[in-house]
Amino acid sequence: MKLNNILCSFLLLCILNFVFHTVVNADTPGAQFLMISPGARASGLGESFVSIADDFTVMYWNPAGMSFVERPEVGLANTSWVADITNTHIAFVKPLKRGGLGVAITSQQVEVIGYDTSGVRMAEEPTEEDASIGASASFLLGPKFSIGGTLKYVSVEIHELKAESATMDLGLMAKLGSRERFFLGGSFSNLSGSLEYDDAAGSSDDLPVCIRLGAGYKFLSDKNLTFAMALESFPGDDNAGGVRFGAEYWYKNFIALRLGAKSNSNDNTMGGSCFGFGLRYKGIGFDYAALSTGVNEDGMDSIQKINLSYAFGKAEKKEKPKKEPKKEKSKKEEPVKVKKPERKSGKINIAVADFAGKNVSQADASIVADFLRTDLVNTGVYTVIEKANMDKVLAEAAFQQTGCTTSECAVQIGKILNVKQMVVGSLSKLMDTYYITVNLVEVQTGKILASYDQEAMTAKQLKTACKTLAGKLANE
Repeated sequence: MKLNNILCSFLLLCILNFVFHTVVNADTPGAQFLMISPGARASGLGESFVSIADDFTVMYWNPAGMSFVERPEVGLANTSWVADITNTHIAFVKPLKRGGLGVAITSQQVEVIGYDTSGVRMAEEPTEEDASIGASASFLLGPKFSIGGTLKYVSVEIHELKAESATMDLGLMAKLGSRERFFLGGSFSNLSGSLEYDDAAGSSDDLPVCIRLGAGYKFLSDKNLTFAMALESFPGDDNAGGVRFGAEYWYKNFIALRLGAKSNSNDNTMGGSCFGFGLRYKGIGFDYAALSTGVNEDGMDSIQKINLSYAFGKAEKKEKPKKEPKKEKSKKEEPVKVKKPERKSGKINIAVADFAGKNVSQADASIVADFLRTDLVNTGVYTVIEKANMDKVLAEAAFQQTGCTTSECAVQIGKILNVKQMVVGSLSKLMDTYYITVNLVEVQTGKILASYDQEAMTAKQLKTACKTLAGKLANE
């Protein structure tokens, strides 16, 4: 999916946001329990979850995210809301090769303080029982772009008065960049339907339409530090919505710490700071979050949330749409299997000069050169001059080899060492990628016989990259 198509999609979301603000009834909607967000992880991130939704609560935040969930997961989320309201969310999500499927059930029971027409408190307290059941599906439109939707049944029962409705959610999500560090997401919740009560007057309430737009970015080499932000709007409720921010850090994929903040459109409602943590062990997950509402009233000042989840099975290997053949460069990480050529003259005498370091220390560059010497010996094709002997001979000749990358320099060193071929090269680093470049030089003629380069994403992969380069040189 091209970037301009993604940008156009988000432009459409912004236009629809404006339309909803313009046309939706401004009265407070019914089924307020649908505005209580599930998930301690999402809440610990300040509810800035629409662009990175990837756990069992994904159907609530953005159903498109099911395409990027790695393993099947089932979970239970419990929210201790203000005024002794308890909200429970149970969900199961199953990733597929080209998308995902999921089901979710949300329930809530509230004791309502009732008064008769004389203002006397009723002996039998009425209760409100709310529930929603939803089935979701998502589809990959490209390797990094997904859309999703949910069909929901919603019911509200207050004492003997009952209302029902059907509604739908829509979402889209994109992962951008070569290592999929940047996330974009948008979702619409409760887009259609209204609660029709079974009273004599035939009264009804609109459902709480919600629009979310967000972005996130994963930092560090292991992508274990995430920052996210989101804009949330409830066009039918002036007391809800606003800006959300959050950060999450995972230590060894075992424990997570989360911080978040909510700045709401109405300063008197549910805005404030968020804190949370998570634990993971063999697929079992536990999450906790505490939210400060900013309301200084008993029973209204804080919200507690907990999650229990279990991810099982193997990660689903996504079936990506057919694309143009990749360039040969994409195969560099696969080590080359060396077939030792038969040489009439036996092994070739060769030496490897210390690599030049570019944006890395000279010590690191020298270590990588040592890796290559060892791997050249293991090919069985070359007789490699030991580093200590090479340094001793060059010192006696008062020759400084550090930073030798040209064929002229290789010829000079090769003649001093009395070898047939020389390897000169460099180790450089650009952003989070290492690059090893080597030239094989014939000492007698000064001709460059071969030139190769190899990439490595981490320091640990540098050894594998040197083994690949040694195999290529041995086949010359």
